[in-house]
Amino acid sequence: MFTKVAPSKDSSRRLQLSSLVPWCSEGMIVCKKINVLCLLQEELKIPPTVEIGTYGAAPDPPPPLSSDPSNKLSSEDEASRSFGFGTITELQNLTESGIRHIDAEEPSKRNASYSIMASLPFPSTGAEEMVVACSFLVIPYDDYNGGAYGEGGGLEVEVRRRAVLPSLHIKFLSVMVNKVFCRCALRLVEKLRPYAINGASVNMEEKFSQLTLDVIGLSLFNYNFDSLTSDSPVIDAVYTALKEAESRSTDILPYWKAHLLRKIIPRQIKAEKAVTIIRETVEELIAKCKEIVDAEGEQINGEDYVNDSDPSILRFLLATRDEVSSVQLRDHLLSMLVAGHETTGSVLTWTLYLLSKDSSALAKAQEEVDNVLGGKFPTYDDVKELKYLTRCIHESMRLYPHPPVLIRRALVADVLPGNFKINVGQDIMISVYNIHRSPQVWDGAEDFMPERFDLEGPVPNETNTNFRFIPFSGGPRKCVGDQFALLEAIIALTIFLQNLNFELVPDQKIGMTTGATIHTTNVGFFGHYYKHFLHFLNLIA
Repeated sequence: MFTKVAPSKDSSRRLQLSSLVPWCSEGMIVCKKINVLCLLQEELKIPPTVEIGTYGAAPDPPPPLSSDPSNKLSSEDEASRSFGFGTITELQNLTESGIRHIDAEEPSKRNASYSIMASLPFPSTGAEEMVVACSFLVIPYDDYNGGAYGEGGGLEVEVRRRAVLPSLHIKFLSVMVNKVFCRCALRLVEKLRPYAINGASVNMEEKFSQLTLDVIGLSLFNYNFDSLTSDSPVIDAVYTALKEAESRSTDILPYWKAHLLRKIIPRQIKAEKAVTIIRETVEELIAKCKEIVDAEGEQINGEDYVNDSDPSILRFLLATRDEVSSVQLRDHLLSMLVAGHETTGSVLTWTLYLLSKDSSALAKAQEEVDNVLGGKFPTYDDVKELKYLTRCIHESMRLYPHPPVLIRRALVADVLPGNFKINVGQDIMISVYNIHRSPQVWDGAEDFMPERFDLEGPVPNETNTNFRFIPFSGGPRKCVGDQFALLEAIIALTIFLQNLNFELVPDQKIGMTTGATIHTTNVGFFGHYYKHFLHFLNLIA
């Protein structure tokens, strides 16, 4: 998302920006209508007809929401729905005919049927998905794993969570705010200042992506990618790997699993080289850190242990002295790198976009930042007072959740609420996007209303909203870094608002596409979508 900046007569301390359009990755498919969906990956068979309904077509309101797995829907005959795949040709025809890019500006004109990956659209209100999500997201590891495009087996995920979770304690998060989040965000602000003089354009989505890469590198490995100010083979490799991971989330078949194809397809060759560079870099960082820990005889002396010189998660994990191989440790960290980078960048992009379109919300957020901080840098303790800004981010994650779809694969036969019969090996897809925008679930579902979350109430999550709000999933596979990601977004946006004013350039047609996260795109002639960028004008120091 490009930013165009120019001097202004505004004498305030904030930089003045006006924005145009955030940009998106190519080839992604928007998901808004994917309801609970079983993908039979093994047999690739489908009933002869597929029912495609209308968004929000349930004649009756959903039943009272409950976390009770026995909760059933009575408003529709759920058992009549069909699931599965046809032949490869049929599958491609069905999915291609179902694909729709959605206009982010005009929700009333959105087509009711579209699909993502190799999935097929089905009628949905969003409410039934929520009941099913409430049920199967809390199912133990032994019943479901991450699916074809998700996390690995249950034991692997559980071990990874148990290894990483203790490192994300309050003291660690507090140190991250002071030593990493604030400093990286301030570096972004300084990076933007020259554009105020030259009146040049800046790709803000790119800058947010660079910001979050720098944050995750320092937080995980104490490694400074310094992507805001420089390029390197490691940075290029990281972006290549991230792009490949997102592309795989929308590929119809996992052809990359075929060893021969990985050796002859150019995209796969490039991705393999990128992964090798990343692995070697991380392994080198692990080896160096291990040498230091061993030489110093460092060992954790409390649950809230943080090393002053190197507060990274890698240092914590090595200091625990747990019996874990370098390969396991590398895989833990790489998983967090992938999960923690693009998602937060997308949250910042869409929150900025939504605030740009709502001048009163923007003014209220800036006023809160000024009143709470008085010009000083935010600390961990300040965050709890930034209630409205935090709710703006939550509302952004409601409208544009990352990821927009949750996937689980059944390891045992099961029957979900609504009489959804699940066979072993089937993938279950829950559209978080659909739940978050369902008028059966939310009042003013398409509207940006941070006030819908009580400022004096608890921070919204899957439990206190009864699975209406699941941006971080829920249950045993809930995002282990949810508090880390939320804090990172709050601090970055706070410092951004302390220093910048911005507004959207008028008459822009903004759409969106999605893979692992939701990106933005500009609508060109004849309905085509092409890359474009969020511009900011009149940026001043």
